[in-house]
Amino acid sequence: MSVTPASAAQLPVTYTIGWQHPVIRPAWIHMGAGGNVMAHIRRWDTWGSTAKGTGMLLVNDCIPDCAAGTFSSHKLTVTFSAVRMHGKIPYYREMTWFTPGYILTGKTNLLVMYYAQIQGTLPEWDSCFPLTNGGKCYEPGEFCRNSDHSTTGLAGDGKIIRCVDKDHWRWIPS
Repeated sequence: MSVTPASAAQLPVTYTIGWQHPVIRPAWIHMGAGGNVMAHIRRWDTWGSTAKGTGMLLVNDCIPDCAAGTFSSHKLTVTFSAVRMHGKIPYYREMTWFTPGYILTGKTNLLVMYYAQIQGTLPEWDSCFPLTNGGKCYEPGEFCRNSDHSTTGLAGDGKIIRCVDKDHWRWIPS
């Protein structure tokens, strides 16, 4: 459902990339430009301060490459939360995917993503990065690896962090 200015003032919206084309109750959520990971939301149960919908996650295995890969489908629950304002339009800043019986990343079937402007010029959905050597999210105050010096990342709480040399290389809020 596309948003008109009148409806945007009442209900939060979601975006894919950038601040163009706000949507309420999207049927499809595409991650990145390649179309290799996407969610088809068949039903939205709620849409207010939080939104919850169910559908299918479609994932391309990209074997031998993404053009010739095979898609698999998995049950998915999507939750939007953490309403923020962009100008006069409320939008969801946090999106959680839960896939019972399917491992998304690492060893979990739960993925939390944040709508934030990190490295590019436009905001987009992303999960925390970089990850520690143990596969966890960095938090402000933790030491940085040498390979992370002077970089920007996203902490586990969705806040932008930078690796700076202030009394040793550490992650600090940006």
